[in-house]
Amino acid sequence: FLLQLYTNGTLFTNGVIEQLQRQPPFTIDISCHTVDEARFDWFTQVPGSFRTFLRGMDLLRKSGLPFGFKTKAMNWNQQELPDIRRFVEGFERSFGFTTTLSPRLNGDCSSLEYRLSPEQAEALSGPRHAETDSCQATVDLGPPSFDRLFRCGCGTDTIHINAWGELGTCTMQYERRISLRTVSLREAVSQLFSDVRSMRYEPSSPCHDCAVHRFCDKTPSDARRECGSPQAPIPYACDVAVARASTALGRPVPHPLTPSLAKETL
Repeated sequence: FLLQLYTNGTLFTNGVIEQLQRQPPFTIDISCHTVDEARFDWFTQVPGSFRTFLRGMDLLRKSGLPFGFKTKAMNWNQQELPDIRRFVEGFERSFGFTTTLSPRLNGDCSSLEYRLSPEQAEALSGPRHAETDSCQATVDLGPPSFDRLFRCGCGTDTIHINAWGELGTCTMQYERRISLRTVSLREAVSQLFSDVRSMRYEPSSPCHDCAVHRFCDKTPSDARRECGSPQAPIPYACDVAVARASTALGRPVPHPLTPSLAKETL
């Protein structure tokens, strides 16, 4: 295993750092969505969190442990990206960001209010976008070559263990989780990967043969929370995918939720 630790950076102490130094993870990924104290505390809803974040970053900088930063570009912080870049590069780390947002694990979709518009998300996705969103590696249009529900690497070589000891294939996959309190890690991985790989799109789903799927950030778990079914398209993700594909191809691309138009145009 190559162990990755995801953290907001506010809970580092000398004791925590010393423990991590004894058993270093492969990398430590730290959320950094703003470097303005008032806005940081507003976003986390924890007064004083920015100061504890800075204290944690100072400890981490001196520790010799491997770490990097992750940023979400949102409608309230997009103008701050240059400031965040300077902060990150001040630690001699590369800067990158993503534009995707997900509902909360309890199904609350209020976090989606911070989404960029599809046009803004596409405009930010370019050479400056070091931590590229998941589906922009190619400019080809066409339906998927397989009908797996998860079109990424889910069920291949990555696992995610959440704070409750539940095993999933990644941070964004919650259609199937197995508690490590009930079975061994080996058993959980074997069963989980088999279950996730066996999930399929129904032919009736617009996502089944979507021509712009390579540009799409949809995850089935997000679709279930936002739209009621993992099979359902997420309209916002469709809009972003169309904007990206149109820019990449240099021509208008039909929207996947207007199938009659798509067939005529393609």
